[in-house]
Amino acid sequence: MNRTPKLPSATCAATFLLLAQCALLRAADSATPTNAPPAVAVANAEAEQVARDATAFGRLTLGASFGDELDVYGAEAMLPLVESERAALLLNPRGLLLEDDEQEIGLGLVLRRLSSEKTCILGFNAFYDARLADSDNTLEQVGAGLELLSRWVDARVNYAWPISGEKSLGPGVCPFNGSPIPCSGIEEAMEGFDAELGVWLPYLDRHLPTGVFAGYYRFESDVTDDDVDGMKVRVEMRPCANVTLDAEWFEDSGYRDSETVVGVRVHVPLDFWNGLKFERDGGRLPSFPTRITEPVQRDFRVRKLITRPAAPAAAAPAARPVKRPIRPKPEPVCRTYSALDENGDVIFVTVCE
Repeated sequence: MNRTPKLPSATCAATFLLLAQCALLRAADSATPTNAPPAVAVANAEAEQVARDATAFGRLTLGASFGDELDVYGAEAMLPLVESERAALLLNPRGLLLEDDEQEIGLGLVLRRLSSEKTCILGFNAFYDARLADSDNTLEQVGAGLELLSRWVDARVNYAWPISGEKSLGPGVCPFNGSPIPCSGIEEAMEGFDAELGVWLPYLDRHLPTGVFAGYYRFESDVTDDDVDGMKVRVEMRPCANVTLDAEWFEDSGYRDSETVVGVRVHVPLDFWNGLKFERDGGRLPSFPTRITEPVQRDFRVRKLITRPAAPAAAAPAARPVKRPIRPKPEPVCRTYSALDENGDVIFVTVCE
């Protein structure tokens, strides 16, 4: 079945929001005096050097998430391909191991640019993802996304287009009258988008940086009327620059096979010989420009829908033959008549009808 990419109005609105937000931040920062005191200039120079080091070497991220029904383990890297003073093109390979013996792999390109005031990062990414299902089928998709990273507000939107058609499933089991019977079906990758907007809480930035995000997702099937959509809420905490903790809630558990998910990610800078940056100048986060190599916050999993034929309706029990009621025979009506026999004698004759 041919698929025609559909870009919903929500995606267009989110894209406009990202561009408008970055423009506002740039306009606000342009009003800030450029002549900084010498101490501030030195601190800025050190921050820029840290950012250049992070961009030059990239980082490796190891993570795990645990849900109501499914645990996922993953690894990814952000590897700089091309870099300039305020921009970088990064290669983002990624692999996931699902608890139900399925694997997913992905490869993406991430282009990010730091604003001239070094207060926001605008990024674009494009990805290829494949899910190696336990049915021996491979479900594939391509995706694209926009993101805005700033000191206090983050926003992002991602869209996914399946490029593999429906796949046949081998014989399975369907319930029928309380007993399993053999049946077949299909599985497919779903098309859709997810978006989120969040803020970093201002009073925790130097002790336990915490971000609160809210978003919406919707994925549709080309085979049935089934879809997965709903609101989501995510809390992200960074106890140190190299550790990220996540807690997420989804309105529709079909999105991540769970309603609630908690996770942990460990970031290892590939210039590890310089040491892990657990603290910097008394704070818990490194300089903002180092976020240019931060992993893309995107659900890389290929959304999958399995459709099997509905169980046949139970056959109605055979109707019992209806016994016709036996009508009682009517009582005969008898009448007696007088008559003469052949000898001329009077006789009485009774006739019953």
